[in-house]
Amino acid sequence: MSQILNIYRIDKNNRQLVGLLECEKIIEKILKSSFKKKNQRNEFDLQNLKQVNKDGITYYLYLYNTDEIVSDWKEFLPDELVEEDR
Repeated sequence: MSQILNIYRIDKNNRQLVGLLECEKIIEKILKSSFKKKNQRNEFDLQNLKQVNKDGITYYLYLYNTDEIVSDWKEFLPDELVEEDR
């Protein structure tokens, strides 16, 4: 199983985030919107939101389980770098 890591910088000036001051509330709003767009029946669990502090910066980590798919990036990588299922 491969894991795909996505890192996002949030634009706090986005019209949908106006009035939200706490990071957790902003992330909750984004995740709810994401689940709604993807027609996910399950609600996300804020308990799955983890915080990591490093060098004075707080990172928020959320595990979003999806079905495994072949990445679009596979076509751009040399065959030696792409691991095939065995």
